[in-house]
Amino acid sequence: MMNDLSVNQASSLRWTFYQDVVRYAAMGFTSIGLLRPKLDEMELDDAAELLYEMKLSVSSVSWIGGFTEGGIFPLRRAIEDAQEGLRAAASLQARCVLLNPGAQNGHTVSNARRVLQQALSELVPYAEDLHVRLVIEPTFYYDGQDRSMLDGWEEVLEVIAPYPAAWLGLSLDLFHIGDDEKLLEHLPMLMDRVALVQLADRARNCRQRCRRLPLGRGDYPIERWLGTLRRLQYAGPLELELFGEELRGMDYCASIQQALDYLARLGFVTAVDSGTGYRA
Repeated sequence: MMNDLSVNQASSLRWTFYQDVVRYAAMGFTSIGLLRPKLDEMELDDAAELLYEMKLSVSSVSWIGGFTEGGIFPLRRAIEDAQEGLRAAASLQARCVLLNPGAQNGHTVSNARRVLQQALSELVPYAEDLHVRLVIEPTFYYDGQDRSMLDGWEEVLEVIAPYPAAWLGLSLDLFHIGDDEKLLEHLPMLMDRVALVQLADRARNCRQRCRRLPLGRGDYPIERWLGTLRRLQYAGPLELELFGEELRGMDYCASIQQALDYLARLGFVTAVDSGTGYRA
C-alpha cells in the first residue's frame, strides 16, 4: 500500500499560494491540501498550471458549508458558494472537498439538522456529477461547536448514511479524534467512508482551548493509527496539518521537516527517487 503524503496550506499560513506550491514541491511533496482563501489569490487556470508544473496533486480543498449561519451567510448563498467550491475542486482534480456542517447557531437541534440535510440533498448529487467527493470532518462538541452541530463521528455517520459513500465520506483529523478508542475499534467497518486522514497531535484529555503540538510531541497514538490504517489497506492521502500557537515560533520548513523526521523514525515515510518525493 502506498499513500500520497500531503501537506495542508494551513501549515504555512503566511506564505502565499505560489510560495506554498513551489516550496512544498522543493521539499519533496507530491500532493497538497488547498485552502480556498489562498486559492483565491490566483486565477484558477493559473493555479492549475502551477500545480501541474510543480507536479503536485490536490489531496483536499477546504472548505465549503456553514449552512446555519442565517443572516450572515444565508442558506441559498452558502449552497451556491459550496457549488462554486466544488467546481473549482473538480477543475483541479482534487481528491475531496471538506464540508463544514455549520454550528447549531441558535437553531433547535432538529432544525439545524434539517438545514444541513437540505444542503446535502442538493450538494451530494452535484458533487457526483462533478466526480468530486465530499467529506465531513468529525469533531466533538468541545472542539467544534463553533463550526459543527454534530458531536462526534457517530452523529456524522447518522447524517451521511443515506448518501453513497463514493460521494460523501469522512475526513479523519487526528487532532480531533486521535484518542477515540471506540472509533479505532470500528474503523474496519468505516473504511469505505474514509477519504482523507489528517495528521496532527495534541495533549491527551485536553478539552478546552487545546493546542496542536508538533507531530510526535503530544500524547496521541499516531503510530497506532498509522499501523491500523496500513493494516486496513487505506490507500487515500495522509495530510500534514501543522499550525497553532505551539508551532508559531517554528520556521515553516522546520516544522514540516520535524514531522517528516518523526514519520521516518516510525518507518511510515520513505524518500522516493533520491529525495524527490515522499511515500507513506
